Amino acid sequence: IFMHNGIISDFKRCMMRAIRQQIADPFYSHLLGTTDSEHIFHLYLSIRQEQPTLTMAEAMLETIARLNTLAEKHGSDLILNMALTDGKTIVVTRYTSIEKSATLYYTQSSPMFPEAIVVASEPLDYRDTSWQTFPLNTMMVINERNELSMIPIPNPFLKDGHLPSARPVTLKISTPTEN
Repeated sequence: IFMHNGIISDFKRCMMRAIRQQIADPFYSHLLGTTDSEHIFHLYLSIRQEQPTLTMAEAMLETIARLNTLAEKHGSDLILNMALTDGKTIVVTRYTSIEKSATLYYTQSSPMFPEAIVVASEPLDYRDTSWQTFPLNTMMVINERNELSMIPIPNPFLKDGHLPSARPVTLKISTPTEN
């Protein structure tokens, strides 16, 4: 299972084609839509095929690294809250290339879910004080023993401890020339 809650700015204008160029043939033919989520997942699958010894977490870090390279080249912004599981391991990310980000929270062994780790875009119950903010630019890995580890995600856009503002979007509107 794969989930993405976020955005790749200018996805259809420039990033979609750039990502497609990195998707391996066996997965390219399975692209059915035009969403950034579908393309990210197929890029991840391609990386797993190219480098089969990578763990899920390592392949996710490589996916984000490649998206960073493309975003820098094409002037796009990334907000990547993602979750992925193979049924045994769960990998969750909260990543952004800009100062704006999507929220993400988690709780571990809360009164409502005593034997679980729950991740959600908002706390399911604001009265439950066990909910914690998921750290920015971090990957959470949960193994089959329900053990949690947090891994920092390298961010090349971070300068002097700060992320840049979102890039302004400029639209070029062409009008027919008058004779």
